[in-house]
Amino acid sequence: MHDGIFSEIHEKFALLDTHINRNTNLTRLRVYTLCTWAQVCLTNTKNGDFLAAGISFGTSSLVVSEFLKLENQNRKQYFIDPMDGRGGISNYNTDRSLVESRWNHAVPLIWIQEPLSIKALDKVGDIAFVHLNTGAWEVEVECLPSIYQKLVPGGILIMDYYGWKPREMQLVVNQILDKMGAKYFITPSLQLIVIRQ
Repeated sequence: MHDGIFSEIHEKFALLDTHINRNTNLTRLRVYTLCTWAQVCLTNTKNGDFLAAGISFGTSSLVVSEFLKLENQNRKQYFIDPMDGRGGISNYNTDRSLVESRWNHAVPLIWIQEPLSIKALDKVGDIAFVHLNTGAWEVEVECLPSIYQKLVPGGILIMDYYGWKPREMQLVVNQILDKMGAKYFITPSLQLIVIRQ
């Protein structure tokens, strides 16, 4: 995690992220977890695209895409983010072109520049890997059933904020996932991993 290909790629993009004051260790474990499960996803699925909601500087998706050599996987990447700096919080990126200039254009990118919603998800096809990092917890929970239904068998969804929420809020998510028959668990990075059966 601190040496080798992952570390080199993570350092390259995380050092550009002023939201974390270029402290690459703040995101290292979470992004490593994303890369690990995205790799599992590619092994488990033959089709389905990638979706990230909550982009800012795009660090997580940039690292995952390069780490997986996503240009060789015949998958598209969807971004959902209004790029409004989460309602004016100054340390989030609001410049979409900044992310696009760093993106590998060999990986098809479809940007839905609006907040995460069920309506926004209507613009997305089958998905194999989802990363939710919007900071809008209620919206993420509301969209969970729609996202899960779009996941191909073997697809994986990761919710970044799950482990930081009070137990009552986690239980709401658990009940939704239980109703859909999903398999899920929490990682040491406090991210929730959901696997479509």
